[in-house]
Amino acid sequence: MSKHAVVGLSLSLRGEDADRGVKVSVVRSGVIETPILDKDNPPGLPPLRHNFSAREYLERLGKPYPASTLADDILHGVGRNRAVIVAPRAAHAQRLIQRAVPRLIERAGLKNAAWARAAMGIAAPAAGTSTTSTRS
Repeated sequence: MSKHAVVGLSLSLRGEDADRGVKVSVVRSGVIETPILDKDNPPGLPPLRHNFSAREYLERLGKPYPASTLADDILHGVGRNRAVIVAPRAAHAQRLIQRAVPRLIERAGLKNAAWARAAMGIAAPAAGTSTTSTRS
């Protein structure tokens, strides 16, 4: 399920069950500072094929946000009955930009994917074979 689907489902549940006193909030966060950023794949999964860490890749998107600060932001948002809790501020800015100019965020994602492919030594897809576009 995509992030967009999770947000849509949460907003739908919020509207459907509000008259029963059910409150639903969804969290949209940026990169969160957790130990998983420095780990390899767990046992039983193939080893990573690249020579960079998840931290190195994700820090290209922004400085990791402390998990304890995110928890405080979530509790504050739930306390105010916010439908969508966005943290940190950079994630909020990205959400607004994505809503206004989706192609700009798509381009940034494609740029990061190209960087990762180059770092792993994987050739770029042939022209016209990309399936990442959000346009129909």
